[in-house]
Amino acid sequence: MTRLIAALSMLAVCLAAGPSYANDRIDNVDIAVMRGVAERLGHEITAQATLDNGTPIIQARDQGGLNYTLAGMACSDGTCFGMVSVIEFENDVGMDTDTVNRINGNWAAVKVVLHESTIEFSRYDVVDGGATTEGLAASLSALLDVTRSIIASFSGN
Repeated sequence: MTRLIAALSMLAVCLAAGPSYANDRIDNVDIAVMRGVAERLGHEITAQATLDNGTPIIQARDQGGLNYTLAGMACSDGTCFGMVSVIEFENDVGMDTDTVNRINGNWAAVKVVLHESTIEFSRYDVVDGGATTEGLAASLSALLDVTRSIIASFSGN
């Protein structure tokens, strides 16, 4: 009963809030969509660009100071049907290949890649069958939260 009341209260707040809670259906990704995803979460856009091949990219920072990149993927003629969210930083926590393989086996929400001196955490979203900005924002939030949890477990925080 308490959950039902909480759910109905949340629904009432969302309906009363109007367009700021819009959850538009999208079937491709561009700069505006990626900005909308970051802004929906209250993040600061720090840079944006469109590559020569038409791929849109933005860089942003969340409230906790974690920097990330969103980029269009599976692009054709400037229309992108997917989005990758990436967090990359120096490997100052000492992850090795075995650790990365364990993380990838245990944390399906993210993909971790170990480069020479950096670690990359990422998620990929397909939008070509239809997605929502809210869904993409939830995916980005999952990446940020899981990345923080994994890094905290290695740094002892």
